Amino acid sequence: MKHLLRSKGDLYTSTYDILEKLTSVRNKIRVPMIIDSDGQSRITSSFLIISTSSFRSWDEISKEARWKISLNDFTITRLLKPYSSMVAKDTHHAIFIYDLTPITKILNNRNILEVIYAGSEDIYIDQITLATILDASQTNGSTTDIFIGPAILDSRSRISLDIEPDDKAKESTIKLFVSTPSNLGPSNIELKINDSNSYRVQFRAPIEYALKIASGDIKKISIENVSRTYIKINWMAIVKNRFQAPKYIIEDVAIDKSSDTELLVRIQNLGDLSPDKLHIVAIYRGSVIGRSTINNPKDKELVAKLPIKTSVKDSSIIVRVLWKWMGDSEYTQKEYRF
Repeated sequence: MKHLLRSKGDLYTSTYDILEKLTSVRNKIRVPMIIDSDGQSRITSSFLIISTSSFRSWDEISKEARWKISLNDFTITRLLKPYSSMVAKDTHHAIFIYDLTPITKILNNRNILEVIYAGSEDIYIDQITLATILDASQTNGSTTDIFIGPAILDSRSRISLDIEPDDKAKESTIKLFVSTPSNLGPSNIELKINDSNSYRVQFRAPIEYALKIASGDIKKISIENVSRTYIKINWMAIVKNRFQAPKYIIEDVAIDKSSDTELLVRIQNLGDLSPDKLHIVAIYRGSVIGRSTINNPKDKELVAKLPIKTSVKDSSIIVRVLWKWMGDSEYTQKEYRF
């Protein structure tokens, strides 16, 4: 895999991972690319990464085909020139990359990407990602490494990547952007860190997978395909954070003594930073009976008052705490019986 960049900053991704087939009849797709509003002001660079496949080489296709990519009605390119490509399983795989850094001002919370293709050969788009690097000054510094495929792994084959270490990093996030033949069942890969810690990942079809590791000392990553069929790694990123991301736990839930229709939820943040919002919900028999939102939850420990629609005495409920960080939705929950 090619090393595209190493940059100071956090990585935010918006991925469209529905397999699309473009033909002479259906020659256009429009897909949404979302950026959280809290990240828009922090963008320092941005890239559009498109994974494709076809049964003819891209050199041949480009001689007679036309291709136009636009974002928010702004034309990015008309060139059919892949950043990297390879042939496997009688199929031509290619990754297209476009540097959007000069036009980051056109990026909004909701962006519309349009791809128009006109050619005699059908092509397939299995993944589209808008990857943005965000200024890390607010989060004590982070670094992002991006490696670009495509890399085809047959059953029991593997690849290894050497990673520049960061002895000040507290935790790391590994993001994999992969695809596999969807009609052959689930695929499995084994992700090994520094030739020691192993993680098993199962997925179907195109997917963006993120793995958080409570260590920044990553020097080597190996990926082995332990499936019966091949997989394709479109690209991957390693983000090393010099902080610990928000991590909430529910310490206790009690019924307010002054009211049997209000819960007191005691919450603790084990991370170094806090999200913009914290959402708390109570669920009874599959239905939400109460919800509350805390803006800018800066305190490490806090108590949230959660009004509920009905008394929960002698009942079992689920209390869930949700938050978003770097575009990923996370939550923790516990079941309580009163």
